[in-house]
Amino acid sequence: MIKSLSKLNDYMKEDSNLKEKNVITFFFVPAGVAGVNKELIRNKDSYEDLYEEILDSFTNMKEKIMSSLITGTEITEDILLEQVMKQRINIKKKRFKRDKETPPLTSHNIIDEYRDAILNCLKTYKLLNKITDKVKIVYYPQYLTELDNLLELDYNKAVMVSDLSVFPSYYEPWGYTPLESLALSVPTITTDCAGFGRHVKNRRNINNPGAFVLERYLKNDEDVAEDLFDIFKMYVTLSKEDLIENKINSKHLSMVADWDILIRNYQKAYAIALNENE
Repeated sequence: MIKSLSKLNDYMKEDSNLKEKNVITFFFVPAGVAGVNKELIRNKDSYEDLYEEILDSFTNMKEKIMSSLITGTEITEDILLEQVMKQRINIKKKRFKRDKETPPLTSHNIIDEYRDAILNCLKTYKLLNKITDKVKIVYYPQYLTELDNLLELDYNKAVMVSDLSVFPSYYEPWGYTPLESLALSVPTITTDCAGFGRHVKNRRNINNPGAFVLERYLKNDEDVAEDLFDIFKMYVTLSKEDLIENKINSKHLSMVADWDILIRNYQKAYAIALNENE
């Protein structure tokens, strides 16, 4: 997956039609950690403080905007923000600090990070969160909970606010995670090495299927990475209408695994077992 994201990053840098678009990729993969990254905690607190400061000023700003519109006066920063307010905001802006040139790849301090497979792969393929990168990375190596004082999202909510989930499994007897994603109206990528991927492969709409089945069976990693890149490339160029259509079809497709349907197979198997024992 990381190799495919690197290809996508290079592609988006070269495509002028995508210059205003960025892809934020979250890796929700638990690992051994030693606390939350202090830089993130500090900047999160600074952001919330600054947000509250601006929010408190909105009423006054709205009145000034309406006055400027009615009188035909140009709306400028000096009109919107009083001098004292500007000073307070500038002071709070300065609290945002980065310990390094680029934002951190991980939300937490990973124990023995030099041996971490994901971090090493990200560095190998130069996904480093540079300002020029179109694909940004957030490696979140903790189980999701609303009480983590960081994202403050449980698993379902984290999926629901995503545009696409990716589960490029090399082997899954069934694979509930892509099905859960579809049930939450979030399009997903699964593979033909997963039972669920094979189950939905011929049950999808041709256009905007909601579920994309990556072919991994008997294919080498390079070809799989290229195919996954093609799916990513297609997805970032979809229109707003097609994205909505994919979300709608995701929910519909999840119904193929509804228990009212699957139970019939269990009932058939049970009946066969009874008949053979008679």
